[in-house]
Amino acid sequence: MFLESTISDIENYPFLNPFRFENDPSKKYWHISTLESLLEENWNSIEEGVTENREYLAAREKIFSSSVFQYFTDQKNRIIQESLETDNSFQILGAYTCLLDSIVQTAFDYSFIDIPLIKERLVEELNHELNYKQKNLPEKKEKLTLLKEQILEMEKNLESGSSSSREYRYFQEVESQHESETRVLEERIEELQQLIPPPIETWGTVWIQIV
Repeated sequence: MFLESTISDIENYPFLNPFRFENDPSKKYWHISTLESLLEENWNSIEEGVTENREYLAAREKIFSSSVFQYFTDQKNRIIQESLETDNSFQILGAYTCLLDSIVQTAFDYSFIDIPLIKERLVEELNHELNYKQKNLPEKKEKLTLLKEQILEMEKNLESGSSSSREYRYFQEVESQHESETRVLEERIEELQQLIPPPIETWGTVWIQIV
């Protein structure tokens, strides 16, 4: 049976006290506030020239990437300079950890603002795909119907010997492929209809009926 010691590691090894890492929330807050100010400054410099949703999101991503790269490079150089003046490697590691945590937190806050617009953009893309596939489906079905009719005609000609079995098998393969494509298309259309939320007007109508 092992007896648990009531003496902490630090008390056992007091010479480690200078190297103990202590988290300082104020440093993380300073990184976040400084980086947010930099992002806001860089974004304000181009915001007025951005109009469309796609352009807006691309510009936001570019601003974040360039700003974070600039900030990280500056802070990394500062940490490297500090590392030359101390023997405490834990302190340097802690500084890097604090910097990276701050960037991750800022990235979350920065992107969270754009979630409604990203959702709107996604719905637009789904609607575009749905419209395209709904227009394409009748054409697929029409081709499939013509193939079936042609195959039926070929079956009659096979009995009379005016069609070859090789040609008949080829058209059967084409028919099978078109059936598979049509089925996949119908399944995707059904999936898209379930993914796309109803218009806001519909939500309002449903809410009124429930109330």
